[in-house]
Amino acid sequence: MNLFFGKCVGACLWGILFWIPWNVHALYLGNPDGAELVTEGLWSCSSPWIGGEAGYQIDNVFNRRVKIENAPYLHISPYKMRFNQGVVTLIGFNRAEIYAPIGAIEMDFTTQNRSTGALTQFQTNDHFTWGIGGRLILSEWWGIVFGVLGSFQHARFCFSPTEWMGRAASPSAGLRYYEWQLGGGMSTTMDWFTPYIAAKYSYFSANVTTMSSKLKLRSVEHFGLVLGFSLAAKRAFSLTVEARLIDEESLTGAWSFRF
Repeated sequence: MNLFFGKCVGACLWGILFWIPWNVHALYLGNPDGAELVTEGLWSCSSPWIGGEAGYQIDNVFNRRVKIENAPYLHISPYKMRFNQGVVTLIGFNRAEIYAPIGAIEMDFTTQNRSTGALTQFQTNDHFTWGIGGRLILSEWWGIVFGVLGSFQHARFCFSPTEWMGRAASPSAGLRYYEWQLGGGMSTTMDWFTPYIAAKYSYFSANVTTMSSKLKLRSVEHFGLVLGFSLAAKRAFSLTVEARLIDEESLTGAWSFRF
């Protein structure tokens, strides 16, 4: 009966993934059952107490809901970000994960003066970013896994903002970005398929400094919903697709293999 109940929950989660409106509202959270998705490594035939994974993730944030805290006369367009990162993960007892994503980030947003209508576009190339995160399985009940998750991401670099028509608005600008999130979720496994759902609290901060001003960008919404699924055969490889709503509009694809 436990297995049947778990499959029913999985079917409900799968239904949510397909029927919820996909006009989804930054950081990749991951599957609460991540430590158990792949229990055998590429070269090992049993589940060690300590394991490792390497992988890659592409995270597209179509609209991070932010405001300019110190300049209410400026309206900000959808704040877009794109992450391309390699990820190294340390797994303990198939219950806990600590991971570190390292790679590139690019950002794109436009501000508009509410009085004059003047537009200024801020668009960056790829710049270095790093992060750290963890996932912990708390319990399993009737085929459902409950876990907690958290992560932190940081970037700091210089770039050139341009006016809407392409002229330089400032010789250079500096941007310091960081974001953290905490969440809890549940998942269930049906053969290779593991859908999951989670809730999270996040905080976004980005300071853009030019020669004439400093813009402080902060989160508008802090609470968000996470929907995703993983495909894994318990040995070597896994693939995860995730969407995040309410506080941001984003979609992530991630794959990994266990040593």
